[in-house]
Amino acid sequence: MIDRNTTWRQGSLLKRDEFAMLGLEGGDDTCAVVISHDCDIPQDKESYLEVIVGQKVKKDKNFCSAKNVRRLHARFFAQNDDEFYVDLSFQNRQIIPRSDFAKLSGPCDSARITEADKRTLKQWLSVRYGRPAYPNAFENRLQRECRKRVSVEKGIAEAVSKRSEHIKALFFNLADERELELDEGTPYNLSVYVVYDQENGAVEARKEAEVLAEEIFTLLRKVYGPPEDALDICVESCIALADTNLSLADLMKIDQWRLEWVSLYEDSPDFLPLGRP
Repeated sequence: MIDRNTTWRQGSLLKRDEFAMLGLEGGDDTCAVVISHDCDIPQDKESYLEVIVGQKVKKDKNFCSAKNVRRLHARFFAQNDDEFYVDLSFQNRQIIPRSDFAKLSGPCDSARITEADKRTLKQWLSVRYGRPAYPNAFENRLQRECRKRVSVEKGIAEAVSKRSEHIKALFFNLADERELELDEGTPYNLSVYVVYDQENGAVEARKEAEVLAEEIFTLLRKVYGPPEDALDICVESCIALADTNLSLADLMKIDQWRLEWVSLYEDSPDFLPLGRP
């Protein structure tokens, strides 16, 4: 029975030797992470609980901090406080009958997830269903080449991937045009915010974000021209901004731009952190 006194939480790991009880398989590096919400776990009205089965992997910064909507390298800590990462993918989500889950003896007590990493897990789970859709006309204009056989959005993706360790997100502000399909020759007014992690390596993070912002601004202005000549996208600004300086009012006006569907390599369709649903 799973009641309100349960020790199961979102982010809990299942014990490896109890996988078979749920019909799960995998080797010693396989982990199963509970993704059901804390409030849903003890609710007897919930007939199923959800887990994602993943493998322990070497950390890849492009899959950390919920940058990629399809994959997350979730951080956990062993009993000796050594950190390890589990590669999570929505493709490996498993629906477990509540009655079967109740047979388990409890979560793994030799590994833990911190509150900060649990927030990242929550963010990653919510982004799956909450990322914005941009106007088709705007998306199409980002297909213009910035160099031979490389589109603008892919050029941005390449720049972001090189400096993604301290970059939390990329936000596009289309203001009142965020839901409009503009006619050809009428440009979208665009401001870009490169948001960096203020808590971790603040000085280096700001420097990296400022360099990235300048690279993106230069790329966009090169393709679309100065504001007075713009026909597709009028690039107004691209600035670096600490995550602590984003207010709720700001977030209501801007949308996170996610490029995880853009591939830097033909054999890696989910490579990039930061897109189109």
